[in-house]
Amino acid sequence: MNCCVLSHAGGLYLQIVCNINYNMDMHQDVVDKQVDSDPCQSLLEILVCPRCKSDLLYNVTPPRYLCLNSQCGAIYNFIDEFPSFVFTNSIEIQKDTQNHYQETPFLWGQSGIKEKYLMHSGAGRFLKEYHDEIVVSKTSLDCGCGAGIISRYLHEQGLKVFSVDLSLTSLRLTISTGINTIHASNLSLPFRDGMFDIVISSGVVHHTPDAQKSVSELIRVLKSGGLLYLLIYRKESFQYIEYSTIGKILRTISKNNLGNNVIDKVIVPLFVPFIYAGKMIKFRTFKSSTLGEYRNYFYDRYITPQATFHSKNEVLQWFEQYGVKPVKYFIGNLGYHHNFIVRKL
Repeated sequence: MNCCVLSHAGGLYLQIVCNINYNMDMHQDVVDKQVDSDPCQSLLEILVCPRCKSDLLYNVTPPRYLCLNSQCGAIYNFIDEFPSFVFTNSIEIQKDTQNHYQETPFLWGQSGIKEKYLMHSGAGRFLKEYHDEIVVSKTSLDCGCGAGIISRYLHEQGLKVFSVDLSLTSLRLTISTGINTIHASNLSLPFRDGMFDIVISSGVVHHTPDAQKSVSELIRVLKSGGLLYLLIYRKESFQYIEYSTIGKILRTISKNNLGNNVIDKVIVPLFVPFIYAGKMIKFRTFKSSTLGEYRNYFYDRYITPQATFHSKNEVLQWFEQYGVKPVKYFIGNLGYHHNFIVRKL
């Protein structure tokens, strides 16, 4: 069988052909060798089948990943340049969310307030306060990378970065030299246990059908002693009321073309001054953003089809169940979010 594994270099996927007999014993011998300089080995140490967590091989023609578990037999193809590990069952329950962020990716911070976003957001506070530990780390996961602001920052600090998103539009905004961009669901990550020193999930798990399962996956791929930053919607917030009332009306209106036109041409422009005022307070700057950023922020806040809100105690119970220790907690500037920094025991 003509197969290979894949290494991401310079924004392109480098295919290294390996003539490997398709048997589990030989493949296990390859996995067990610790040769960091071998690009084939490096990928085998990281990726697994997201469905059954078994080892993978890469087939050259046609290009696709193959699960080595004969009882699973999953095949993962490429979409454009991105390896896609979203399998049928996982995408069906998130199809509306995927479509939403394909059309309206979260762009906030892409233009004039990028530096302010990194400085004053919850994720930025984590990156600043734990900078000394982050810069000596080796591997990081930006799960739900959006437009890639955090991914690029981590890469600039010298970390090996894996950026995951359900939205291909977001991955296209993120892709750059040295960043591994992967199409996958937070509910079933295609990584081995304990792969990452740093895991960041900034406003993502509450957009999945099962926030607790998503958190468990983030913890599963975190190394022992590693740090997880988690931002999740706060139930005791005005945003919960907004999403449940105003948002419900807007989501109903948005289901037809006329309603979408009303939202884009009338409602979003009316809300821009309020969004600008809130961000001016949060990011402490008078710099504005593009209309596209304002629009997509509005859609993320009110129109997104999947959003859940959680109490602090609920999330703390998850951490206790999955064996991580909270080391810091703070509420976002406007009271909308829980921000947790936890360490895996």
